[in-house]
Amino acid sequence: MKDAFARADTEKATRARTTDMAALRAEISEKYLRKANELLDQMDEPHLVYSFGGKENTYNEHLLDRAPTGDLRNLMTASAVALDKHLKILATETDSGAATAASMLSGIADALEKAAEVLDSEPPDETSTKV
Repeated sequence: MKDAFARADTEKATRARTTDMAALRAEISEKYLRKANELLDQMDEPHLVYSFGGKENTYNEHLLDRAPTGDLRNLMTASAVALDKHLKILATETDSGAATAASMLSGIADALEKAAEVLDSEPPDETSTKV
């Protein structure tokens, strides 16, 4: 019976850890989605361009109405990557087929183990004939 208690503690700890990790994945997924939105918004906002250069290594800047084409492409790409990562996490969280199957098999294994314990503890039936 000692192993059964250890197993129960392990199962509880595993469920708690699984829940904690799912919550963290949800938090990260939300950050990706918010960042994707923020990057898309930046495409239509004023954009500061700057450079260092020349013999004196001077700093120059200019505020544009919106980002130049290359920066727009980079913002769009970064937004798309963030959105893709959000969707990948979301798909992982909603695809529970394997988890459901594993849980079911674990339940069956536990039931078989308990049934074997009961059968092992019962005295043999005196009326049965040996073959």
